[in-house]
Amino acid sequence: MRGAIGSCLAIYNGTYHIITKFFRLPTYCSNLQADLFIILEAIKIAKEKFSSAAIITIINNNIGAIKHILKNDRKKTINLARNIMSTITNNITVRWQKVNRTDPVSHNVRNWARKAATSNLEFNF
Repeated sequence: MRGAIGSCLAIYNGTYHIITKFFRLPTYCSNLQADLFIILEAIKIAKEKFSSAAIITIINNNIGAIKHILKNDRKKTINLARNIMSTITNNITVRWQKVNRTDPVSHNVRNWARKAATSNLEFNF
């Protein structure tokens, strides 16, 4: 079944896998919106599940999404980026990392996102 964008986040403590969350987004959602949505969801889960003293790093492979969050002009940023800036705390860092095709974590997250896109899940966005 086509007609959706899959998005996934996986939470690890070192090499220990803790949580995987899948999201299915409609096709009118852009890649930027999908990446910002998943970053916002990761921040919400981190704030909910972990203490405020824990140092949390959110890794994203879309440098454009991270640059969009850092824009200073509110007129040029979309609401998701503004929500991220208002939700993020001092112990949470969002950083870019180039996709490593040999990394099993990146491979698993990509496969989970692909499965979410073709699943019968309700749209999350």
